[in-house]
Amino acid sequence: MEKLKKNHAGFSKKFEEAQVLGQWDALVGAPIAKYTKVLRVHDAVLWVKVDHPLWRSELHYQKHAILENLNRASSTIVFKDIRFC
Repeated sequence: MEKLKKNHAGFSKKFEEAQVLGQWDALVGAPIAKYTKVLRVHDAVLWVKVDHPLWRSELHYQKHAILENLNRASSTIVFKDIRFC
């Protein structure tokens, strides 16, 4: 696996993203995880669907803390931004 990641930068990036997003519930906490669903990652921007407008507003204020938690779970900065929709 390490050889594959080393030889293919694109694979390595997607692998890191998948590892972090596999921990979504633990990294953001159960209350947030209950109302959110990761949709996609495009150009290091994480798109997250939020089930309720009040939660969307709250998550907007917590965006930087969530980004820090997600990126801390990896050895590199995986996400540059989060968009809640």
